[in-house]
Amino acid sequence: KDKTIIHKIHGDGGDGHEVIPFIKPVKAVGNIEDWLTTILNTMRLTLKYHARSCAAGVFEARSDPSNKLRPLVDSNIAQFALLAIQIMWTYETQTALEQCKTNANA
Repeated sequence: KDKTIIHKIHGDGGDGHEVIPFIKPVKAVGNIEDWLTTILNTMRLTLKYHARSCAAGVFEARSDPSNKLRPLVDSNIAQFALLAIQIMWTYETQTALEQCKTNANA
């Protein structure tokens, strides 16, 4: 196993331990500033990918009433599960406020 190739982010805090695999591995060789910059950019791309995937999961959960929130939360790490819940809450709140604007009985 090549120890110069970084495949994932390890999160360690509190009682939990989460691992986020990079969308592509990073080779830690050469000038340290270069590969640390590459790790930073890869980490950003990975988190962006997970955020988009989470938002897509929210859309699927909203479009299928039989689909519950639990599978969406269980399939994501904690921070992105929380993001999914916040996106759903924002959508539902915005929808309710728009309905109150147009329908006095809502």
